Amino acid sequence: MNELDHLRTLRSEISERSPEELALLTGWRPGGEGLRSVRRPRMLPLVLSGVALVAAATVFLALVVFPGSLTVGVGPATDPSEEATEGTVGADPLDTMGPLIEKIGAQEQTGTVWYTSVERTESMGVGPEDDPYAILYRSPAEYWRDTTSWQSVGRPLGNSWELASEGQRAAWERDGSPQRWTETLYGEEMEIPREFPLELGEPYEDRYTPVGDRFLAEGSDVFDLPADPDGLRHEFGLGTTVRPGNEPLLPYHDAAVLPASPEVRAGIYAMIAQAPEAVPFEGEDVLGRPAVGISQTAGEGTSGRFEYRLLFDPETAMPLSYETIVIEPSTSHAAWRRPGEHTRYVVYEEMGWTDDWPL
Repeated sequence: MNELDHLRTLRSEISERSPEELALLTGWRPGGEGLRSVRRPRMLPLVLSGVALVAAATVFLALVVFPGSLTVGVGPATDPSEEATEGTVGADPLDTMGPLIEKIGAQEQTGTVWYTSVERTESMGVGPEDDPYAILYRSPAEYWRDTTSWQSVGRPLGNSWELASEGQRAAWERDGSPQRWTETLYGEEMEIPREFPLELGEPYEDRYTPVGDRFLAEGSDVFDLPADPDGLRHEFGLGTTVRPGNEPLLPYHDAAVLPASPEVRAGIYAMIAQAPEAVPFEGEDVLGRPAVGISQTAGEGTSGRFEYRLLFDPETAMPLSYETIVIEPSTSHAAWRRPGEHTRYVVYEEMGWTDDWPL
Protein backbone atom coordinates (compact mmCIF):
# COMPACT_ATOMS: atom_id res chain seq x y z
CA MET A 1 0.00 0.00 0.00
CA ASN A 2 1.45 3.38 -0.98
CA GLU A 3 1.16 6.53 1.10
CA LEU A 4 -1.86 7.95 -0.68
CA ASP A 5 -3.69 4.64 -0.37
CA HIS A 6 -2.89 4.75 3.33
CA LEU A 7 -4.36 8.26 3.57
CA ARG A 8 -7.48 7.14 1.74
CA THR A 9 -7.85 4.27 4.18
CA LEU A 10 -7.51 6.65 7.11
CA ARG A 11 -10.10 8.95 5.59
CA SER A 12 -12.60 6.13 5.12
CA GLU A 13 -12.09 4.92 8.66
CA ILE A 14 -12.85 8.31 10.25
CA SER A 15 -15.50 9.56 7.85
CA GLU A 16 -18.21 9.35 10.48
CA ARG A 17 -16.32 11.63 12.87
CA SER A 18 -17.20 15.13 11.80
CA PRO A 19 -14.89 18.16 11.94
CA GLU A 20 -17.04 19.48 14.74
CA GLU A 21 -16.56 16.30 16.77
CA LEU A 22 -12.83 16.69 16.28
CA ALA A 23 -13.20 20.27 17.47
CA LEU A 24 -14.55 18.96 20.74
CA LEU A 25 -11.59 16.64 21.11
CA THR A 26 -8.75 19.11 20.61
CA GLY A 27 -8.16 22.41 22.36
CA TRP A 28 -4.67 23.27 21.10
CA ARG A 29 -3.61 26.61 19.59
CA PRO A 30 -0.15 27.95 18.69
CA GLY A 31 1.28 29.55 21.77
CA GLY A 32 -1.56 28.25 23.89
CA GLU A 33 -2.12 25.18 25.98
CA GLY A 34 -0.68 21.81 25.13
CA LEU A 35 -2.58 19.36 23.00
CA ARG A 36 -5.76 18.12 24.60
CA SER A 37 -8.18 15.38 23.76
CA VAL A 38 -11.52 18.73 22.02
CA ARG A 39 -12.87 21.38 13.23
CA ARG A 40 -11.32 20.71 9.88
CA PRO A 41 -11.49 23.94 8.02
CA ARG A 42 -12.68 23.52 4.51
CA MET A 43 -9.12 22.76 3.39
CA LEU A 44 -7.75 19.90 5.48
CA PRO A 45 -3.93 20.16 5.70
CA LEU A 46 -2.88 16.62 4.94
CA VAL A 47 0.67 15.59 4.12
CA LEU A 48 2.18 12.25 3.22
CA SER A 49 4.36 11.68 6.25
CA GLY A 50 2.48 10.24 9.21
CA VAL A 51 4.24 12.59 11.64
CA ALA A 52 3.66 15.56 9.37
CA LEU A 53 0.03 14.54 8.99
CA VAL A 54 -0.51 14.75 12.73
CA ALA A 55 1.36 18.05 12.99
CA ALA A 56 -0.52 19.64 10.11
CA ALA A 57 -3.88 18.45 11.40
CA THR A 58 -3.05 19.89 14.82
CA VAL A 59 -2.22 23.31 13.37
CA PHE A 60 -5.33 23.11 11.28
CA LEU A 61 -7.65 22.31 14.15
CA ALA A 62 -6.12 25.13 16.18
CA LEU A 63 -7.51 27.68 13.77
CA VAL A 64 -11.12 26.66 14.20
CA VAL A 65 -11.49 25.06 17.62
CA PHE A 66 -13.72 27.19 19.83
CA PRO A 67 -12.25 30.40 18.43
CA GLY A 68 -12.65 34.06 19.12
CA SER A 69 -14.01 36.46 21.66
CA LEU A 70 -16.91 34.75 23.33
CA THR A 71 -20.50 35.65 22.57
CA VAL A 72 -23.11 33.54 24.30
CA GLY A 73 -26.86 33.61 24.58
CA VAL A 74 -29.99 31.98 23.36
CA GLY A 75 -30.52 32.59 19.68
CA PRO A 76 -33.83 32.73 17.87
CA ALA A 77 -34.86 29.18 18.73
CA THR A 78 -37.82 28.40 16.47
CA ASP A 79 -39.90 25.29 16.00
CA PRO A 80 -38.18 23.19 13.32
CA SER A 81 -40.90 20.56 13.11
CA GLU A 82 -41.68 21.29 9.45
CA GLU A 83 -38.12 22.01 8.37
CA ALA A 84 -37.10 18.51 7.35
CA THR A 85 -39.48 18.47 4.40
CA GLU A 86 -40.03 22.14 3.57
CA GLY A 87 -38.72 23.18 0.16
CA THR A 88 -38.12 19.71 -1.25
CA VAL A 89 -39.72 19.20 -4.66
CA GLY A 90 -40.08 16.02 -6.65
CA ALA A 91 -38.46 16.34 -10.05
CA ASP A 92 -35.12 16.06 -11.80
CA PRO A 93 -32.30 17.73 -9.79
CA LEU A 94 -31.19 19.26 -13.07
CA ASP A 95 -34.24 21.51 -12.77
CA THR A 96 -32.56 23.36 -9.91
CA MET A 97 -28.91 22.71 -10.80
CA GLY A 98 -29.17 23.54 -14.52
CA PRO A 99 -29.17 27.35 -14.13
CA LEU A 100 -26.34 27.08 -11.58
CA ILE A 101 -24.21 25.06 -14.01
CA GLU A 102 -24.59 27.78 -16.63
CA LYS A 103 -23.82 30.60 -14.20
CA ILE A 104 -20.79 28.99 -12.54
CA GLY A 105 -19.26 28.07 -15.89
CA ALA A 106 -19.56 31.65 -17.13
CA GLN A 107 -17.62 33.12 -14.20
CA GLU A 108 -14.02 34.26 -14.56
CA GLN A 109 -11.12 33.20 -12.38
CA THR A 110 -9.49 36.32 -10.96
CA GLY A 111 -6.54 35.67 -8.69
CA THR A 112 -4.68 32.66 -7.36
CA VAL A 113 -5.85 32.72 -3.72
CA TRP A 114 -9.02 30.81 -2.82
CA TYR A 115 -10.83 32.68 -0.02
CA THR A 116 -13.54 31.17 2.16
CA SER A 117 -15.58 32.73 4.95
CA VAL A 118 -17.39 29.87 6.66
CA GLU A 119 -19.29 29.03 9.83
CA ARG A 120 -19.39 25.49 11.18
CA THR A 121 -22.07 24.58 13.68
CA GLU A 122 -22.46 21.40 15.70
CA SER A 123 -25.35 20.17 17.82
CA MET A 124 -24.24 19.14 21.31
CA GLY A 125 -26.07 17.39 24.12
CA VAL A 126 -25.62 19.18 27.45
CA GLY A 127 -27.28 19.41 30.85
CA PRO A 128 -28.20 16.74 33.41
CA GLU A 129 -28.08 13.11 32.32
CA ASP A 130 -31.73 12.61 33.21
CA ASP A 131 -32.91 15.84 31.52
CA PRO A 132 -30.51 16.71 28.67
CA TYR A 133 -31.06 19.23 25.91
CA ALA A 134 -29.29 20.31 22.73
CA ILE A 135 -27.42 23.48 21.88
CA LEU A 136 -25.85 24.59 18.62
CA TYR A 137 -22.23 25.66 18.94
CA ARG A 138 -21.25 28.06 16.14
CA SER A 139 -17.67 28.77 15.04
CA PRO A 140 -17.12 31.15 12.11
CA ALA A 141 -13.69 31.57 10.53
CA GLU A 142 -12.05 32.71 7.31
CA TYR A 143 -9.34 31.00 5.24
CA TRP A 144 -6.98 31.87 2.44
CA ARG A 145 -5.38 29.17 0.28
CA ASP A 146 -2.59 30.20 -2.10
CA THR A 147 -2.74 27.82 -5.05
CA THR A 148 0.74 28.79 -6.28
CA SER A 149 2.60 27.89 -3.08
CA TRP A 150 -0.17 25.68 -1.60
CA GLN A 151 0.03 27.47 1.70
CA SER A 152 -3.07 28.20 3.78
CA VAL A 153 -3.78 30.49 6.67
CA GLY A 154 -6.91 31.01 8.72
CA ARG A 155 -8.45 33.31 11.31
CA PRO A 156 -11.32 32.62 13.77
CA LEU A 157 -14.08 35.23 13.76
CA GLY A 158 -15.73 34.53 17.10
CA ASN A 159 -18.11 31.94 18.53
CA SER A 160 -21.58 31.71 19.98
CA TRP A 161 -24.26 29.23 20.99
CA GLU A 162 -28.02 28.95 20.88
CA LEU A 163 -30.64 26.34 21.69
CA ALA A 164 -31.06 23.78 18.93
CA SER A 165 -34.80 24.55 18.83
CA GLU A 166 -37.58 26.11 20.86
CA GLY A 167 -38.45 22.60 22.02
CA GLN A 168 -35.19 22.55 24.03
CA ARG A 169 -35.97 25.68 26.01
CA ALA A 170 -37.92 24.09 28.85
CA ALA A 171 -35.12 21.67 29.73
CA TRP A 172 -32.57 24.50 29.52
CA GLU A 173 -34.65 26.59 31.92
CA ARG A 174 -35.03 23.64 34.29
CA ASP A 175 -31.23 23.48 34.29
CA GLY A 176 -31.09 27.09 35.49
CA SER A 177 -30.60 28.72 32.05
CA PRO A 178 -26.80 28.29 32.10
CA GLN A 179 -24.50 30.17 29.75
CA ARG A 180 -21.59 27.73 30.04
CA TRP A 181 -21.18 24.00 30.57
CA THR A 182 -18.53 21.64 31.84
CA GLU A 183 -18.86 18.42 29.92
CA THR A 184 -16.91 15.18 29.69
CA LEU A 185 -16.38 14.53 26.01
CA TYR A 186 -14.53 11.43 24.83
CA GLY A 187 -13.00 11.06 28.28
CA GLU A 188 -11.89 14.70 28.60
CA GLU A 189 -13.51 17.30 30.84
CA MET A 190 -13.69 20.80 29.38
CA GLU A 191 -15.55 24.09 29.48
CA ILE A 192 -18.06 24.81 26.72
CA PRO A 193 -17.78 27.31 25.14
CA ARG A 194 -14.09 28.14 25.29
CA GLU A 195 -12.41 31.48 24.68
CA PHE A 196 -9.57 32.19 22.25
CA PRO A 197 -8.23 35.42 20.76
CA LEU A 198 -9.18 36.43 17.23
CA GLU A 199 -5.76 35.97 15.68
CA LEU A 200 -4.50 35.10 12.26
CA GLY A 201 -2.86 31.70 12.45
CA GLU A 202 0.49 30.62 11.11
CA PRO A 203 0.64 29.55 7.45
CA TYR A 204 0.79 25.81 6.87
CA GLU A 205 1.30 23.53 3.91
CA ASP A 206 -2.05 22.56 2.44
CA ARG A 207 -1.24 20.27 -0.45
CA TYR A 208 -3.92 17.61 -0.10
CA THR A 209 -7.67 18.06 -0.24
CA PRO A 210 -10.22 15.38 0.71
CA VAL A 211 -13.16 14.70 -1.58
CA GLY A 212 -15.16 12.02 0.17
CA ASP A 213 -12.75 9.11 0.61
CA ARG A 214 -10.22 10.36 -1.96
CA PHE A 215 -7.41 12.90 -1.73
CA LEU A 216 -6.47 15.43 -4.38
CA ALA A 217 -2.83 16.53 -4.50
CA GLU A 218 -2.18 20.23 -5.15
CA GLY A 219 -2.17 21.43 -8.77
CA SER A 220 -1.39 18.06 -10.32
CA ASP A 221 -4.85 16.87 -9.26
CA VAL A 222 -6.95 19.97 -8.63
CA PHE A 223 -5.97 21.87 -11.77
CA ASP A 224 -6.00 18.84 -14.05
CA LEU A 225 -9.47 17.64 -13.15
CA PRO A 226 -11.71 16.81 -16.12
CA ALA A 227 -14.69 19.06 -16.78
CA ASP A 228 -17.21 16.30 -17.50
CA PRO A 229 -19.33 14.60 -14.81
CA ASP A 230 -18.30 11.05 -15.73
CA GLY A 231 -14.61 11.89 -15.54
CA LEU A 232 -15.09 13.68 -12.23
CA ARG A 233 -16.96 10.74 -10.72
CA HIS A 234 -14.05 8.53 -11.71
CA GLU A 235 -11.51 10.93 -10.16
CA PHE A 236 -13.51 11.15 -6.94
CA GLY A 237 -14.22 7.42 -6.69
CA LEU A 238 -17.97 7.87 -6.96
CA GLY A 239 -20.28 5.34 -8.54
CA THR A 240 -23.86 5.34 -9.71
CA THR A 241 -25.23 4.15 -6.38
CA VAL A 242 -25.64 6.00 -3.10
CA ARG A 243 -22.45 6.35 -1.07
CA PRO A 244 -22.79 3.88 1.84
CA GLY A 245 -23.01 5.00 5.44
CA ASN A 246 -23.76 8.45 6.74
CA GLU A 247 -22.93 11.62 4.84
CA PRO A 248 -23.88 10.38 1.34
CA LEU A 249 -23.52 13.91 -0.04
CA LEU A 250 -20.16 14.59 1.63
CA PRO A 251 -18.04 14.02 -1.53
CA TYR A 252 -20.34 16.32 -3.50
CA HIS A 253 -19.98 19.05 -0.90
CA ASP A 254 -16.20 18.61 -0.82
CA ALA A 255 -16.09 18.86 -4.62
CA ALA A 256 -18.38 21.92 -4.71
CA VAL A 257 -15.94 24.00 -2.67
CA LEU A 258 -12.72 22.99 -4.45
CA PRO A 259 -10.50 25.81 -5.74
CA ALA A 260 -11.13 24.76 -9.32
CA SER A 261 -11.56 26.62 -12.61
CA PRO A 262 -15.04 27.74 -13.71
CA GLU A 263 -15.10 25.01 -16.36
CA VAL A 264 -14.34 22.28 -13.82
CA ARG A 265 -16.77 23.76 -11.33
CA ALA A 266 -19.51 23.58 -13.96
CA GLY A 267 -18.69 19.90 -14.42
CA ILE A 268 -18.79 19.38 -10.67
CA TYR A 269 -22.24 20.98 -10.50
CA ALA A 270 -23.41 18.69 -13.31
CA MET A 271 -22.07 15.74 -11.32
CA ILE A 272 -23.97 16.99 -8.26
CA ALA A 273 -27.17 17.10 -10.32
CA GLN A 274 -26.64 13.39 -11.04
CA ALA A 275 -26.06 12.33 -7.42
CA PRO A 276 -27.80 8.94 -6.96
CA GLU A 277 -31.26 9.14 -5.37
CA ALA A 278 -30.94 12.87 -4.69
CA VAL A 279 -33.98 15.09 -5.18
CA PRO A 280 -34.03 18.78 -6.07
CA PHE A 281 -34.44 21.34 -3.34
CA GLU A 282 -35.84 24.85 -3.60
CA GLY A 283 -36.45 26.96 -0.52
CA GLU A 284 -34.16 28.50 2.11
CA ASP A 285 -30.97 27.50 3.83
CA VAL A 286 -30.56 27.32 7.60
CA LEU A 287 -29.92 31.10 7.75
CA GLY A 288 -33.09 31.88 5.82
CA ARG A 289 -31.34 32.75 2.56
CA PRO A 290 -32.98 31.78 -0.77
CA ALA A 291 -31.41 28.49 -1.81
CA VAL A 292 -31.58 25.76 -4.43
CA GLY A 293 -29.71 22.49 -4.66
CA ILE A 294 -30.18 18.84 -3.81
CA SER A 295 -31.42 16.83 -0.84
CA GLN A 296 -31.03 13.21 0.18
CA THR A 297 -32.10 11.03 3.11
CA ALA A 298 -29.99 8.28 4.64
CA GLY A 299 -29.74 6.08 7.72
CA GLU A 300 -32.01 3.59 9.42
CA GLY A 301 -32.48 1.64 12.62
CA THR A 302 -30.55 2.58 15.75
CA SER A 303 -28.21 4.89 13.78
CA GLY A 304 -31.09 7.26 13.06
CA ARG A 305 -32.29 8.79 9.82
CA PHE A 306 -31.27 12.19 8.46
CA GLU A 307 -31.83 14.55 5.59
CA TYR A 308 -28.72 16.01 3.94
CA ARG A 309 -28.88 19.22 1.92
CA LEU A 310 -26.29 20.73 -0.39
CA LEU A 311 -27.48 24.23 -1.22
CA PHE A 312 -26.42 27.08 -3.50
CA ASP A 313 -27.21 30.75 -4.05
CA PRO A 314 -29.60 30.89 -7.03
CA GLU A 315 -28.21 34.29 -8.07
CA THR A 316 -24.44 33.78 -7.79
CA ALA A 317 -24.39 29.95 -8.06
CA MET A 318 -21.87 29.81 -5.20
CA PRO A 319 -22.25 27.26 -2.36
CA LEU A 320 -24.38 28.39 0.55
CA SER A 321 -24.56 25.47 2.97
CA TYR A 322 -24.21 21.78 3.67
CA GLU A 323 -26.78 20.76 6.29
CA THR A 324 -27.74 17.66 8.26
CA ILE A 325 -31.29 17.56 9.66
CA VAL A 326 -32.78 14.96 12.00
CA ILE A 327 -35.65 12.87 10.66
CA GLU A 328 -35.30 10.23 13.37
CA PRO A 329 -32.52 10.57 15.97
CA SER A 330 -30.12 7.75 16.66
CA THR A 331 -30.79 5.68 19.76
CA SER A 332 -27.75 7.13 21.55
CA HIS A 333 -28.93 10.72 20.92
CA ALA A 334 -32.68 10.27 21.22
CA ALA A 335 -32.79 11.87 24.69
CA TRP A 336 -31.72 15.28 23.40
CA ARG A 337 -32.09 15.40 19.60
CA ARG A 338 -35.45 16.15 18.06
CA PRO A 339 -36.80 15.61 14.54
CA GLY A 340 -36.38 18.72 12.43
CA GLU A 341 -33.31 19.98 14.29
CA HIS A 342 -29.94 20.41 12.65
CA THR A 343 -27.23 18.08 13.92
CA ARG A 344 -24.59 20.13 12.11
CA TYR A 345 -24.21 22.51 9.24
CA VAL A 346 -21.58 24.42 7.31
CA VAL A 347 -22.62 27.80 5.91
CA TYR A 348 -20.59 29.98 3.57
CA GLU A 349 -20.71 33.76 3.78
CA GLU A 350 -18.21 34.31 0.97
CA MET A 351 -16.12 32.15 -1.34
CA GLY A 352 -14.06 32.78 -4.45
CA TRP A 353 -10.82 33.79 -6.09
CA THR A 354 -8.78 36.82 -5.01
CA ASP A 355 -5.24 38.16 -5.17
CA ASP A 356 -5.34 39.21 -1.52
CA TRP A 357 -3.12 37.38 0.97
CA PRO A 358 -3.44 38.43 4.64
CA LEU A 359 0.28 38.20 5.47
